[in-house]
Order: sequence, then C-alpha cells, then structure tokens
Amino acid sequence: MAEIDSLKNRILKESKDKAEAKEREAEAQVREMLKESEEKIQVILNDGKKEGDALKNRIISKAHMDYKNMILEAKQEALEKIFELVLQRIKEMNKEDYTHFLERLLIHNTETGTEEVILSKNDEEGIDAELLNKVNKELISQGKEGKLILKGYRDSISSGFILQRDGIEINCSPKSQLRLLRDNLEEELVDILFK
Repeated sequence: MAEIDSLKNRILKESKDKAEAKEREAEAQVREMLKESEEKIQVILNDGKKEGDALKNRIISKAHMDYKNMILEAKQEALEKIFELVLQRIKEMNKEDYTHFLERLLIHNTETGTEEVILSKNDEEGIDAELLNKVNKELISQGKEGKLILKGYRDSISSGFILQRDGIEINCSPKSQLRLLRDNLEEELVDILFK
C-alpha cells in the first residue's frame, strides 16, 4: 500500500508540477500578449495623436484662411461703398462744380487735342462751346493741338462723355473713370484705411 501511496503522491506531484509549469507558461504568454497589446495600443494612440494634431492644424489653418477671407471681403465692401459714395457726390454736385469737374476730366483725358467729344444725353448743358474753347486753350498751353469738337450725344452713358479719335473711344463717364482710379488706387487706399 505504501507503494500505491508513493505512486499516487508521485503522480499528483508530477501533475501538480506540470500544471504549475503550464500555468507559468500561460502567464508568460499572457504577459507577452499584454505587452504586445500595450505596444499596439501605444502605436494606435500615437497615430491617433498625430492624426488629431494634423486635423487640429487643418481646422486652425482653415479658420485662419476663412478669417482672412472675411477681412478681405469687408475691405472690398468698404472700398465699394467709398467709390459708390464718390459717384453719388459727383451726381449731387451743383452745376458749376460739375462743369468744372467735366472740364478737368476733358483736360486730363485728352491725348492730342484733336478728339471728338460725344456727350451723355444727361450732360447736354454741361459741356458747351464756351467750355470747349476754354479747354482747347488749356490744351494748347500744354503743347497739344486744342481742336476738340463736340460730335453729338449718346444714350449709352449716363453721365460724362466719350472722347473719340481714329476710331478709338475713351469712356470718360464718372463711373468708368472711378473704376480706372480704383484699379490704380485700391492698394494705396487699403493701406490708408486699414492700417
């Protein structure tokens, strides 16, 4: 019987040793799997942080771009209002000031002094023979020919006039002249108004 107990104890010990070895092996595998999982989680977290940072930077960049666009739109609207106001003030000028304005416009836009002046129907009284004589004298003093002549009227412009020479027309309506001025002065105006 002692042999059976000894055999039983040996079998139990071997089984216990094998179970403990398997348990240690399983624990080692679990530790290894946990370590690998933690490494994978860390990689995912790092990638997620990088992606999150990249997304955050894109959002900030877009917001900054939207802000700049809003500022630019506001500046353009302000400039547009300024030029509309100038055009309105020209329309509201009294006859004497408006005639002087047309005179300066004629002198400034005449290249040779041989152009034909085509008036807006609305400005029939603004430029007359007396004014043309005065402008022609000024053009002669500038070394130009001073032979401007009144050619007629045109409905296609609301105010001002057209200078015509050799089939080339220069639109000297206030609106057209302001558009040219705006193209030339816009950057300077932005500097003055928004700095």
